[in-house]
Amino acid sequence: MKNILAVISCVSILSLHAEVWEFSLNMTGLTAGTTSVGTGGDLHQNFPTEVPITYDTISHQLRLPIGWGSENGFVDLENTVGSSELPLIRANGLNWYSVSPVNLQTGTSGSADVTIQIVADPRGGGDPYSITAQESDLLQGNWFVSVPSVLYGNGEIRGSLSSVPEPEHYAMLAGLSLLGFGFLRQASRRTA
Repeated sequence: MKNILAVISCVSILSLHAEVWEFSLNMTGLTAGTTSVGTGGDLHQNFPTEVPITYDTISHQLRLPIGWGSENGFVDLENTVGSSELPLIRANGLNWYSVSPVNLQTGTSGSADVTIQIVADPRGGGDPYSITAQESDLLQGNWFVSVPSVLYGNGEIRGSLSSVPEPEHYAMLAGLSLLGFGFLRQASRRTA
């Protein structure tokens, strides 16, 4: 019984610690509805030492270190980036956040590292989009990053932010498996 309580305690502690979510991103022309062969995504996938895309559930900040083109291990865009506002974050088909990164590289190959503060009613005017609803959409893959170019003003490449399972989730599953094994072991001792 002591072993079972220890497993439950470990699972609870590891589950409470999960406050930062990690995401992956793969941007393509096909996803954007263009004929572009350009690609992009999170810099972490091509450069493991780079910082991954993360969302902090306490500070409500989404950090987007993203890149596109050959300088970042992807395929170059057909045209140069055509906007000083990047990336465009889209949820449920609407533009909710648009930021102007200070470090934006505007060629056919470039990158940006921006942090977006998630707020209730981000567009103003009483849009009913709470932080909780935004977090839910983010986890369900309903948020998109779009890189506009001169040729494709609405986005030459685009991709959905996909949540990456955190180590805490694996630990919780392992803990639950051990818990189940402990119950089966005790049950087999009682019947023997």
